[in-house]
Amino acid sequence: MPNTTHLPTSIRAGVILLFISLMALTCPPHSPAAEQQLQLRDFVLDNSEGQIAVRFGIGFTDLDPVRLMLKEGAQITLECEASLSEPGTIWFSDTLTRHRFTSVLTYNVLTREYVIVHGNETALHKNTSLLKLLEQTWEKLSITLGQLSALERGKDYRVTLDIRAKNDNTPPWLTKTLFFWSWDVAPSMHYTMNFTF
Repeated sequence: MPNTTHLPTSIRAGVILLFISLMALTCPPHSPAAEQQLQLRDFVLDNSEGQIAVRFGIGFTDLDPVRLMLKEGAQITLECEASLSEPGTIWFSDTLTRHRFTSVLTYNVLTREYVIVHGNETALHKNTSLLKLLEQTWEKLSITLGQLSALERGKDYRVTLDIRAKNDNTPPWLTKTLFFWSWDVAPSMHYTMNFTF
């Protein structure tokens, strides 16, 4: 990196910004999203005590890059959004309900444990094995979409599921500087399921 010790603050900031931009352009981008893939494990509708529930599981094609990211300080946030709608035309549909679920995955350096926290829950899910932790949590997810009694017999409905995993531990100044860079851990996923009640 160029020596900026004796330069005025504004020029120094400009030199640093130029250096980062040149590094981004000359070095091939190494984003986990370029190699890593999310895997949907199960995608079923269930009647849970009179509630419509979407049950599904999320996995990764390769856990080694995820382990490395976490041990380097990454905070991986899983965002899942499920919606129930009445299919209309190709472009429009009437959304009846929409619910969102978030979960955060981190690594505790002191205890050498992987930790997952769901939404606003205070309970921590912990395990020294990332594989076992994911099997107990992200591979057994459920989002409720309202009362089953609200549906009409013989009518068509559509369930949509959007999933994203991103690294939330990226400095704000870096995300603004490298705005073209993807900070997602893997490409997002979009699934739909049509059914007749």
